Amino acid sequence: MRTNLRANASYAVVKNTLTKIAAKDAGVQGIDDLLAGPTAIAFIKGDPVAAAKGLDTFATANPLLVVKGGL
Repeated sequence: MRTNLRANASYAVVKNTLTKIAAKDAGVQGIDDLLAGPTAIAFIKGDPVAAAKGLDTFATANPLLVVKGGL
């Protein structure tokens, strides 16, 4: 997946508790429900459509990937 996103995003597996704290400090609301179970975050720095296509391509080939949400 990182290969598909390399040009447009950075991708990392994160700790839910630390992500909740960082989101709260940044003023982001409404993601607490999404932070359950294993979680990874992709920070898009390029074209968001290209990043979404990369995720979709990977998810099609790997059905265990579940996209929980986007912001």
